[in-house]
Amino acid sequence: MKKIVGIIAAVAMAASVFAVDFSAGFQLKGNLFTYTDGDGITALDLNTGNSKDDKPFVFSVSGDRAGGQLKLFTSEGQTSNSAVEFDAQALNIWFKPFDAVRIDLGNTDLGLNVEHVTWWRGKTYGSDDWGFKATFNKDALEVALFLSANNTPWFKNTVSLTADNAYKAAYDAALAGITNPTETQIEAAKTAGNNAKTAALAAGEKTTALAELALKASYNADFGNIAVIFDAKDKFKTLAFGAGYSGSFGSSSIFADFVFEKGASTNGIKFDVDYQISVDAIAVELYTGVWATDISNFSDTMAIPLFIKASYALNGGSLYAKFMSGKVNKMDVNDPFKGQSHNVEVGYDGNLGAISYEVAANYNITTKGFSVPFWVRLSF
Repeated sequence: MKKIVGIIAAVAMAASVFAVDFSAGFQLKGNLFTYTDGDGITALDLNTGNSKDDKPFVFSVSGDRAGGQLKLFTSEGQTSNSAVEFDAQALNIWFKPFDAVRIDLGNTDLGLNVEHVTWWRGKTYGSDDWGFKATFNKDALEVALFLSANNTPWFKNTVSLTADNAYKAAYDAALAGITNPTETQIEAAKTAGNNAKTAALAAGEKTTALAELALKASYNADFGNIAVIFDAKDKFKTLAFGAGYSGSFGSSSIFADFVFEKGASTNGIKFDVDYQISVDAIAVELYTGVWATDISNFSDTMAIPLFIKASYALNGGSLYAKFMSGKVNKMDVNDPFKGQSHNVEVGYDGNLGAISYEVAANYNITTKGFSVPFWVRLSF
């Protein structure tokens, strides 16, 4: 913790000495009220663990030639009875040796388009991985090369890499479909992950390989942005090829993506399209697509995500209604899309000076659960 405080103090001092912009924020996210068949009723459940939207403390500094961002969050599975412990892995620093070149180290995201209903579930390709990225930007052309370290050095023993992937797969499978896992469920997921990791270590043959290599090129034209991406993992045994388009036309905007994924034993495809339109105070967004993890068994592995949002702008905020389904073609409990199910949500998001907030009522059609999610953020 002292090291983290030292990093923050150094960044703040640099911001006061050099011509850079410094910003910080504090965020809380959770549920004011939750009802599920299994756990009954719970109240004031805070999400402060390691997920994309749950970083409670964010610090960033940016200048003409260099900058960075640091996010702090509590350790995975921590409860109110645990000793206070923070992780600071969500770190990114960057610098520009030349006007057209930028170098990033840390958590970087290299992917295609993403919808603005959930801001993460509707994304055909892209991840927030730890690694090294070099970006060349000249006029309308941008090219980025990404080397993923997966929280390790550039090159890693493939036995360890396979074991880490086995741990993550087993951990995610154990918590699939569980929105707010209990400490017991988290510990059980860790045990499943460790067992899978042990088995992978025992069966592996030691060689050396690059964890991940990705290349993305995009071009901004008058009619929109066109992007192509190539990604290789596990000694080029797992490959992905993708292309995306996004553009705006008056009060409307649209994007579409297509990705082909070649795995060790199966091949998958992902296609999505998103349309947004704004008329006066009313805005509507529709996102859908077709995802299949195995094209040789298309009907059984296919998922049709569907996200719809309608909002009405008011002074200081907006009222909204959402429908979110990861697999609308099969409305059942065994929904494989990001471990989520089918939800209807009505809420309000607003701003009050430096404070942003959102509160909603969410009903899960699949589990018949009800919750009142919220988040509040203070920025300065």
